[in-house]
Amino acid sequence: MLMKRWAGLVAGLVMLAASVRGQMDDPFGVEASAVAGADGGRELVVRVTVPAGHYLYAKDLAVSVAGGTLIPLAVPKPKAKLDPFLEETVDVFAHDMELRYRLEAPVDAVVKVAYMGCSQQLCFMPQSREFRLGATGEVANSPAAAPPDAPAVSAPAADAGVFAGLRLAGREAGYMPAGDFLAFLQRVDAGQGMQRGRVEQIVDKHGLWIGVLAILLFGVMLNLTPCVLPMIPVNLAIIGAGAQAGSRQRGFLLGAVYGLAIALVYGALGLVVVLTGAQFGQLNASPWFNLGIAAL
Repeated sequence: MLMKRWAGLVAGLVMLAASVRGQMDDPFGVEASAVAGADGGRELVVRVTVPAGHYLYAKDLAVSVAGGTLIPLAVPKPKAKLDPFLEETVDVFAHDMELRYRLEAPVDAVVKVAYMGCSQQLCFMPQSREFRLGATGEVANSPAAAPPDAPAVSAPAADAGVFAGLRLAGREAGYMPAGDFLAFLQRVDAGQGMQRGRVEQIVDKHGLWIGVLAILLFGVMLNLTPCVLPMIPVNLAIIGAGAQAGSRQRGFLLGAVYGLAIALVYGALGLVVVLTGAQFGQLNASPWFNLGIAAL
């Protein structure tokens, strides 16, 4: 019976990881190339692939070129759709399409295509693709390299278009009273906002093992919070670590197994979240994900 329960738990975690991975993949395809126009000039051709059952928001589809201009020549018209997520009628593209522009830009211009789309079950994170174009044709079909003096961007590469031009000037975590927050803003203005965290400071000053002990101590202190403290006697009654345990050794063993199981489950879920990045939050819109959580 115990082996069956562990097998079911592992299978559920595998299904959860596969579901998360599926939400990370961008289902839309984008290609860009520069071609010779009929008048001898250059034209930009952007081909967008939209899978069946998916659509792109017309308001979020944007094509731009650095240091130049684009003159629309052939751009398809979107269609109105009642969006189940926004609960209003919006303009969308629900099929493959080709956009054509007159390209007036340097030979090695960088073209950026930004978009956001959804399926019938969930919406995907905003995306941004960049292409460095030659005289005619596309170079390597890969994101263009950032210039050496480009500002640091505190966002995943896929979201760089949303946060372009921003840099991380300060970092702090946890609740701060108004006075502490104003002091933090002053440190940011003075260029001292990127201070290391408290645990990092402990590791720097006292070493790795002291830092690990500090983390364990902070974890034990979480048991004193109003949410966790009432659960201690409940958990002890469930695992029988009190008088029903029979001996201290058996009580310790039951408690250790109980704690180890919790650590493994939450550790595995935490690993999934870390590996998938910020996109994990969008899974809350998926009924299949919620059904998997309910099954677990």
